[in-house]
Amino acid sequence: MSTKRRLPIPTAKEQLNRQPDAPHHGTAASLALEVAKQVRQLQEDDLRGRELVARVMIHAVLSFPDSHLSDLVREPASTGDPRWDALLQGLIAWRCQSADVPVATPAWAREARLDEAWAPFGGSIRDDGWYTLSVLATPAALLHRGIVLERSNLKEL
Repeated sequence: MSTKRRLPIPTAKEQLNRQPDAPHHGTAASLALEVAKQVRQLQEDDLRGRELVARVMIHAVLSFPDSHLSDLVREPASTGDPRWDALLQGLIAWRCQSADVPVATPAWAREARLDEAWAPFGGSIRDDGWYTLSVLATPAALLHRGIVLERSNLKEL
């Protein structure tokens, strides 16, 4: 009788928690290009698509290891939409500030300020209750730029 050897089957959790062997190759510029491509395809009222693009941005910025935050320093081209530019700048500023050893926010990420508040996941600035609660839960790095995005949405997916 032969005994079958059992091979370990990796779980999704193991795959997500595995540290990359190679340095992180993403940059703010490559992220901005990808976002610009996706934003061009969005309809203004496509809330689900907008949320997906925002989640991709959040995931990409959170995936930068602290040791590679300097890759975010180079200024990216515009996404073509000031709201998405402000979101990218706010996410990068927030990520730099929340690193184990905080990193100075790149100069280009200090510029954006929207004239009217914008919530990438939806919500209306005309709904006082929602707006007040969301503003209180939004990190300053985003709120300063006019982005309303609760801290609870800034977690690894």
